[in-house]
Amino acid sequence: MNFKCFAENCSNPLKYYCSCQKDYVFSCPEHINQHTDEGDVSLHCIKVMYKCIDSEKKNILINAYQKVSEALLKSQNSIIISINSLVQTLADFKKNTELFFRDQRVGVGKIIDSIKLEDKELIIPELSERKKILHEELQAYYDLLDKKIESFCKSTKQELSLLSELNKDYNEFYDDKIFDFKGNANLDKNLYFFKTGTKLFAEFNVINQYITQFEVNVDEAQGCLGAVCQLPGYKIFHAGGYNPDLASGYIIDLNNHSVEILRGVRGRSFACATYYDNEVYLFAGWHINANLAYCDKFSLATRTWSSLANFPAGAVYSVSALPCREFFILSTLSGNNLYKYDTKKNSYDILTQGVVNHVCNILFRDNDKCFYLANNLCFKSNGENLGIWAKNAKILTEPLGHITSKPVSRNRNVYFVSSQSRIIYKFDLETEDSSKVLTY
Repeated sequence: MNFKCFAENCSNPLKYYCSCQKDYVFSCPEHINQHTDEGDVSLHCIKVMYKCIDSEKKNILINAYQKVSEALLKSQNSIIISINSLVQTLADFKKNTELFFRDQRVGVGKIIDSIKLEDKELIIPELSERKKILHEELQAYYDLLDKKIESFCKSTKQELSLLSELNKDYNEFYDDKIFDFKGNANLDKNLYFFKTGTKLFAEFNVINQYITQFEVNVDEAQGCLGAVCQLPGYKIFHAGGYNPDLASGYIIDLNNHSVEILRGVRGRSFACATYYDNEVYLFAGWHINANLAYCDKFSLATRTWSSLANFPAGAVYSVSALPCREFFILSTLSGNNLYKYDTKKNSYDILTQGVVNHVCNILFRDNDKCFYLANNLCFKSNGENLGIWAKNAKILTEPLGHITSKPVSRNRNVYFVSSQSRIIYKFDLETEDSSKVLTY
């Protein structure tokens, strides 16, 4: 990106940015005070632009690009082998075709020469050596064969053209960011939800604090509390919903507002969607007056669903999920347990028995500190000892509503939305308290 200092004709190295404008204001150290004195000073929020890359992140990046290079080379070699084989087959077919027709024409030529030299013919019935050649039938046959070959070649060229269009630049395979396991380990940049009873899809920008919306070409008016999360490529996964109870799912492209309809979606609401390792996980939920125990994951690679082990607490809803490196932390609607779901073993264990669950809850993380909000209570755990969760003495100022959005952290605040209560919440990581940002 070509960042420039806001000061005219300044070419100094940049150090700061300010979120007082939609597209940010960038500044060098020399001009930052000039910017903070401009306009409404209460709107300025100055942050440094860069930080040192830690060795772990650098190694992850290098390893990822090495795998990309290896994958590209492997695919190139495999495809070239297939193409060379096809080229050789076509070359052999061409050669054999040329030889066949040459031999045929040589044979016919000899007959023509023989006829030219003859001055009489054998006329004894059944002993005549020469039969009448059906040249019109022969012409019709080879005209048909010619059309078949022409059709095959045309179809093959079209198929090859389509295949060439399937080649994708590696830039199309970027995640919106690398999973931050010291943060919320999701790709969600903003809050996303349908406006209940409509086909309007809304996005709340957590930086500029405003809602934009557009109509989506979905099959039905949407309810609330559908499972939603952001996917790579600036796309949104959305499945299910409440009021009405829905068993539909979509992938919405935020770049062009196009919609992909997902098949085989099981009905659910009051459930979170969690993107992890090119799959979307959904745990339990609610559908048509009943709690659910079933859990599913959707493969983005194959566009297929597979069932996971049933939720360990039985039929429940309001399960929040926080991805860790090899497992998820899962909440539930009642009792005192948080669960650990092993993504490789497809199994659950009790992580802790030291919380007070509530149907209105959410999990998120700030560096080595994990938070669990349940109604008006806040529990915290150190990432190195997730078996112990301590309850804050302070009651949350703003109790939570039902939440199925992912948490989005910006500027020491964590944002989330209840699409049923139509409230956008904010949790201040410094004061460790909740507040209402707006009601829409």
